[in-house]
Amino acid sequence: MKSKLIDLNILAIFLVEDHPGHRHVEPAISSGLAGEYRLLMPDQLPLRARWVLTKRWEIDRKEADRAIEDFLEHRRVRYVGASRATMQRSFEMARLLRHDVYDTFYLALAKDHGATSLLTTDRDFRTLCKKVDLEYENPVPEEVLRRFEGFPKTR
Repeated sequence: MKSKLIDLNILAIFLVEDHPGHRHVEPAISSGLAGEYRLLMPDQLPLRARWVLTKRWEIDRKEADRAIEDFLEHRRVRYVGASRATMQRSFEMARLLRHDVYDTFYLALAKDHGATSLLTTDRDFRTLCKKVDLEYENPVPEEVLRRFEGFPKTR
């Protein structure tokens, strides 16, 4: 069975129905929630998503908490954590790939937990995934990605 690690943007977009990318992200996540693939999520992601929803996208705290808590009810999400080796590999990959360690953390975590792909809306991962033998999955079309800059102003 395929395993897909999701990143912060995918989770946040999934949680916000009026985000321009939601209608593209929703089926990708829902298929994992239905068991079509193993959905892997860094264990701290719900907390980081709360920050994005409330601080960057200006969503009411209670509404954000409700959306995250509803998501936490899904039993098919496998929460994965980082070991010391994962952290060390993240920094090593950042040097080798000449990229930000925050992004390489996702790559190291995906590799450590046997993910076959990274599910993200971040275009930078396209090249990075190739370099570490992970599939890159971005369900959002390019023309919709360009509209992300205006969010939440379009709300």
